[in-house]
Amino acid sequence: RTGSAAPDAGAGAAGAADGAAQEMAADLALAMPGGLVRVVDGAPGAVIEAVVGEDLDIRDVLARFAPRCPAGIGPATAPEAVRVSLRQATGLLAVSRSSGEPAEARQSQASRLLLDLGDRRTLHGYADTVLGPLDLADNGEELIATLTAWLETGGAWDATSRRLGVHRHTVRNRLDKAMDLTGRRLDDPDDRFDLWLATRIRRGGASATGADGRPAAPPPGR
Repeated sequence: RTGSAAPDAGAGAAGAADGAAQEMAADLALAMPGGLVRVVDGAPGAVIEAVVGEDLDIRDVLARFAPRCPAGIGPATAPEAVRVSLRQATGLLAVSRSSGEPAEARQSQASRLLLDLGDRRTLHGYADTVLGPLDLADNGEELIATLTAWLETGGAWDATSRRLGVHRHTVRNRLDKAMDLTGRRLDDPDDRFDLWLATRIRRGGASATGADGRPAAPPPGR
């Protein structure tokens, strides 16, 4: 696993911030036997990067040695991809600053974090813009429910059919009508993401889960 933390030095100068980072890095290195810890220049200040084994509870270490500091946690990865994991962890520092807790680069949390941090009025306005044409249709609720089920099953026609208890041809007909009304295409990545995000907002930002218990990502094309 990888992690990035950004210690705050209050109103101190850059030198004080660097000193605080070095001190915290030393503490983290002791708490992460076998791990690698270093301080790098970041924005707006120094950032501590760490690479540790999967068996270490990095959240517990951060809570003890970097409390109240923005922290990002990258996904477990092979040694040759550590740089990518560190970049993901550092990219989550801004999210951590807003949420007040470590942000983890897991598919199960990324969209939830963004939705939770967004302004509710803006988010629902976005969803209304995308799904508005369906709201006005006579069977709008049915179309939105079908679209949501299709997106949550990763675009699996048979799984959507079973979930809704209708024939897969009925699912296709409903989605064809939904796309005609919205002017969008299920095989267009941008359109598909807009539809996925809008339906997620309508569901209150709750993480929809797939058959394996993991939140479903936007489905691939047809």
